[in-house]
Amino acid sequence: MKRFLFMLVISSFCCLTSCNNEGGQDKEETVVAGEEPKNEYLKGMIMVSLKKYGLPLWITVPDTLSAHLEIIQRDWGQVDIKSGKNYQISIAEGGDLGLKKSDIQEDLLFTDSRIHVEEAEGIVYSQGIKDDEYFKPINHFYAVKNINGVDYEFKDVEGDHKYTEKVVIKMFEASKVAELDDRK
Repeated sequence: MKRFLFMLVISSFCCLTSCNNEGGQDKEETVVAGEEPKNEYLKGMIMVSLKKYGLPLWITVPDTLSAHLEIIQRDWGQVDIKSGKNYQISIAEGGDLGLKKSDIQEDLLFTDSRIHVEEAEGIVYSQGIKDDEYFKPINHFYAVKNINGVDYEFKDVEGDHKYTEKVVIKMFEASKVAELDDRK
């Protein structure tokens, strides 16, 4: 019985200390409290620096008080930003909006593909398979933005996530206001 209680206390302690860990993020260095964004889609969001993850950018994310913020730096230079299950953006250098649009239009697998929003910076689109209950259209976004002479590709994190059109537009709007983090 004593051994059981000891293990219970140790596991509780480990759980409590891991819950307080924010994934190594230094909020003073990463998050900037700024004025409320004027874009209606970005209300309740904050700016986060990706500089320590290899990208010299500020990106807008949901306020971290409402959902845990996770930033993952991939070996190939991509950075994934996740705030809960409904807000997940991948950013990397490069990108080709024209190629992405032609891939969507000429896709042989996804026969029910539509571009819902098309702007100079990017697109909001859905892909699915016609007349198939399992492969109903899933919403995505893709944007390319030139910041300080470098093209950056912004897109939703690929996986089993099914984003609503409203969330995809919110991520798209966040990519459009990304800016250079030129702090030394």
